[in-house]
Amino acid sequence: MRIQSKIGAAVCLIAIGTLPAITFGQRVSPASYGGMQPNVQQAGFQAQGQQEQIRPISYEFGGGACQGGCDSCTGCGSGCGNGCNCGCGCGGGFYAIYESVIVQPFFTRNTAYLLSDPPPLNDGYQEVPFDWDFSYSPRIEFGVLVDRGLGGRVRYWYFDDETALNATDANGDIFSAFGEDSITDIAIDNATAALFTHSLRMHVLDIEAAVQKSNLLYSGGFRYAQMEQLYTGTETAPGTDAFSSGHDFEGWGLTVAAEARGPSYGGISVFAKVRGSYLYGTSNFFATNSANTALLVNDNNDDLISVGEIQIGLDSRFDLESGATMFLTVAAEGQYWNNAGTGAPANNAPFDEGNYQNARPQDADLGFFGLNFGTGLIY
Repeated sequence: MRIQSKIGAAVCLIAIGTLPAITFGQRVSPASYGGMQPNVQQAGFQAQGQQEQIRPISYEFGGGACQGGCDSCTGCGSGCGNGCNCGCGCGGGFYAIYESVIVQPFFTRNTAYLLSDPPPLNDGYQEVPFDWDFSYSPRIEFGVLVDRGLGGRVRYWYFDDETALNATDANGDIFSAFGEDSITDIAIDNATAALFTHSLRMHVLDIEAAVQKSNLLYSGGFRYAQMEQLYTGTETAPGTDAFSSGHDFEGWGLTVAAEARGPSYGGISVFAKVRGSYLYGTSNFFATNSANTALLVNDNNDDLISVGEIQIGLDSRFDLESGATMFLTVAAEGQYWNNAGTGAPANNAPFDEGNYQNARPQDADLGFFGLNFGTGLIY
């Protein structure tokens, strides 16, 4: 009996000793926990990798370390010395861009001269426009994006080109004139040979504040624009009549822009840029004869010009050993300047017994279309 009692007591003690393990789960020794730690870290890395796969690609105004996105700046690690300059609290990103803009200008009114009684009709007048070629023009841009994607930028574009057209009377007599009603003091009439030129020069400056949100960039600010146009006509046979006219505009206004960049595949991404501007300023028009006597002057006109611009192209980026990022771009570019004016004659077509049409040169529109090749650095 005593032996059975002792056996029963031992069983009870064993049961009581194992009760916490049965109730709260199996105990894990420190040694066995350490063996499980690499699996926990590996699972964490896998989760982080999945998170970066679904994170939106940033606009990339920063180094390659921010490819994962700038909203939380997780790509920056513990500091900002690893090239993370995406404007998410890591010190900001400075950038510079140089663009070779190769565009062809066109006008809604771009008359070089008229032919009287052209065949096969042998009656009336035929308008002969200037033929503009593609021309190179530079554009530069400097900017910075600081904490939370806020920043600013400055853009400057310069265009300067001219075209010339030699006219002969193979298809009719050459005619070009200014004036109102029957005034023909500024004219080339019934010429057999003549030379006409048209030049265009532009300065465009944008100063903007910018904000970056993931792969989108918005900006807005002020635009200054100056435009000069000059039109000349010289009769080379049988007489020596000549004249020149010009139109210029200078004004300030507001400009807004938006830019979007798609995901990168093999280091290449698609981007699009749009911009709209309104400019208010003054324009002047003049016309003189061969004696340089001003016979037609229209000064200090208040004018409002609206501008629309678009770029669509491809972007390729490379991380440099210095920590900077270099990029190359190619894009199609179009611009439309409504009410920009022209340097061509204000009244350039006769009708009804020598009277002349009275079309304001300021009412013509100007446009550009072509390609844009750019390169830049991000620090």
